[in-house]
Amino acid sequence: MKKILFVILFLSGICCTNALELNYSDWSEEYPKGVKDIFVESEDRYLWYKSKEENIEYLIKEKISEKLYDVNDFKIYESKESFIEPEKYSDRIINVSDKEVIYSSKDAKVLYLSTINNDIKISEIVIYDKNKKKINYSVLKDYSYLNDDVIDVYLPFKGEIYLYFDKNYDMNEINIYIYFNKDNDKVSNLKANILSSDNDI
Repeated sequence: MKKILFVILFLSGICCTNALELNYSDWSEEYPKGVKDIFVESEDRYLWYKSKEENIEYLIKEKISEKLYDVNDFKIYESKESFIEPEKYSDRIINVSDKEVIYSSKDAKVLYLSTINNDIKISEIVIYDKNKKKINYSVLKDYSYLNDDVIDVYLPFKGEIYLYFDKNYDMNEINIYIYFNKDNDKVSNLKANILSSDNDI
């Protein structure tokens, strides 16, 4: 009787035993989907590498700091004449010459406004040609309100601004209307200059 009971207990123990199969995947930086926490083994790992660049594009040495550059790369170009001195670099050659340039009143290309005081507010700047036709101009995005046909909204004007005409005009044949007001009774210095296409007064 004891033997039969022992055999029954032994067979029932075999029937209730489950085999567990373990699958190992490659290491990943992402947590696996649909897997319980108890089956996930994790550890911190570090990858060390050295960056090496070859045949990179031409870069100005003074502007790339510690970055690698190819000393065999070079770039030669000829710029147009300018009255503004370009930025100096060790390998840049700048030719300087004296030249007399005469502009006429027909070379008006830019309206330059500046102020010393910060108490001026401008709502609109309207420019007309000799036929009383409105002249279009482009301006920085922050000053787009100067050309939106809204006269009664005045916003602070600080520093300086350039208004670029769509073509050259004769400064004697254009009329400029600047709508502005002041915060106090002091004399406000709003300075206006007409410039040529090369930003010369």
